[in-house]
Amino acid sequence: MLLGAFWLISAPTFQFPVMSQRAAILLTISVALFVRLFANWLLPVGAIYDIESYQIIGDLVLANTDVYTSDRAIFRYPYLPLQMYWSAFALWLSNASGIAFVAIVRVLPVIADVAIVGVLLFATPVLSSFAQRFRTAFIYALNPIPVFVAAYHGQFDALPVVLLLIATLWLYTSPTLSGLALGAGILAKSWPVLGLPVLLVQLHAWRSRILLLVGVLLVPLIGITVYAWLFQADPVRVVQTAMVYNRGIGIWGYSYAFRLGQDITGNKALIHWIIVNGRWFTLGALAVVWWIRARHETPIEGVLTILVCFFACTHAFAIQYLVWPVAFALLANGIRWLRCYTLAVYLYMVVAYSTLILDATIIKMLLQPFGDHLIIILGLPAWVVCVAWLKAHLQQRTVPANAF
Repeated sequence: MLLGAFWLISAPTFQFPVMSQRAAILLTISVALFVRLFANWLLPVGAIYDIESYQIIGDLVLANTDVYTSDRAIFRYPYLPLQMYWSAFALWLSNASGIAFVAIVRVLPVIADVAIVGVLLFATPVLSSFAQRFRTAFIYALNPIPVFVAAYHGQFDALPVVLLLIATLWLYTSPTLSGLALGAGILAKSWPVLGLPVLLVQLHAWRSRILLLVGVLLVPLIGITVYAWLFQADPVRVVQTAMVYNRGIGIWGYSYAFRLGQDITGNKALIHWIIVNGRWFTLGALAVVWWIRARHETPIEGVLTILVCFFACTHAFAIQYLVWPVAFALLANGIRWLRCYTLAVYLYMVVAYSTLILDATIIKMLLQPFGDHLIIILGLPAWVVCVAWLKAHLQQRTVPANAF
């Protein structure tokens, strides 16, 4: 239903009803909140591995145990210390109230995702017309990808998305606030650092660049310092855990060729090579695209180009990442590509979530490794769309971004 509604209202010929700004805001926020909370209620299981991880992390925090050195938390928390406090609160509240943990822990991703809708409604630096902002926010509210990730999966990627979005929109108005928002996004999940080179190059005054960098560094530094003090932890270990995370290889895009080669030949050297060297290819591709295209674009367009490049070239992947470019595509007038992207990602998500991530019953019934390969193969159309999308970005005529 959401996919159909998104496809209908995102069509260029669709006419949105004329209403007052107050009514439009209330309608958009209400619809966004309803579809996410309804999805949360409709399918109360959550992602098998991730919800279990949140419980483990929450239990460790409540027990005043260092998450980054606990044997129970190996590979369970590859982030800087922020999400863990919500997991601990959700577990405490669940134990105190008797409400299922999964229903509580998914509330924060839902709220963060609705906050993206709110930011889009007030994205005046990019969309001066309220009618444009209303249309953009309403399309995001009904896009099925954020609903899958926040309300079904329970992953937190909406939080860094909204913070990166705020950082991008505030860049020219207040580099300090922009840096603080980006720093908070990095503290939530480290991937928003991908937007830093794009934002930094937009600021031509060195004072503005320094203010941006101070904000970006300050928030993670405070978060790590507070955690190290509370749990008597090694701050270096905290940073290393977030920086060396390198999983999800062989399940997306070109990296599948290495996985397929290993399964056919039995030669593990192929997948080992991409595990060891893949990150350098990914970073190199991002650097090249930043140099030839993204640094010349507006902040919103530049961040979108980098995110699309990441999906086209990354060696490591997780399904929740796919929510990253949706809001930026809407603001960058990339609706045509977003429609293609949403269709392809929906195909991948509906299969992956229903057979593996939310309930493993069907995947266990399939002959292995056929079941795992089937899911990966169904993700290839989404990767192909990302490659074509990146190619279209690179072929566009470069328009210099506004100087500050």
